[in-house]
Amino acid sequence: PLRSFTSIHPSREGVTFKYKETTPIRAPGSGKVVYSGELASYGKVLIIDHGKDIRSVLLGDIVSKVDKNQIVAKNQIIGYTIADIGMIKSLYYEIRKKNIAQNTKQWLVQNTKNNKIKI
Repeated sequence: PLRSFTSIHPSREGVTFKYKETTPIRAPGSGKVVYSGELASYGKVLIIDHGKDIRSVLLGDIVSKVDKNQIVAKNQIIGYTIADIGMIKSLYYEIRKKNIAQNTKQWLVQNTKNNKIKI
């Protein structure tokens, strides 16, 4: 979802992109926005339903440029990270299948090698 970042930190389920400047957030695959807004203690959240029970979840200090129920295309700009001078900030990204977090790092590695998104 980010093309410009300083580092990436995988966890068991998702990955955290670290960044220093405002950068576009791109849709990891085509689909329908099912949530765009605040979510409890998580802050700003974007959720895209790609069909076949697969969803992308993005959360962090972001500005969304899409609305709920909007159809998005792969690589479409769906928002922007918010940067603060001199600070490194984070964007968390997770793939969920049937609402269960998947190994997002493995998914990214496979799709980077193949140079395509398999959603």
